[in-house]
Amino acid sequence: MEEKIRQLLGNVNEEISNVAVDENLLTEGLIDSFDIVALVVELEETFSIQLEADEIIEENFSSIQNIQALIERKIS
Repeated sequence: MEEKIRQLLGNVNEEISNVAVDENLLTEGLIDSFDIVALVVELEETFSIQLEADEIIEENFSSIQNIQALIERKIS
């Protein structure tokens, strides 16, 4: 799953493929709020999940690790 998330994030910014799983993507300037909106659509399609508005928060998208945890919660 991590590799697929990296691939989707790489569509937003190629530099993301080389970051640590716990590196903060927002504070490092690798993604912004517009990128998150695009990413939500990709994640929903790729993983067949539906994200609620209250789940689309900075904490859930700040790192690869947090994105993966969000997806795992939605799948289970």
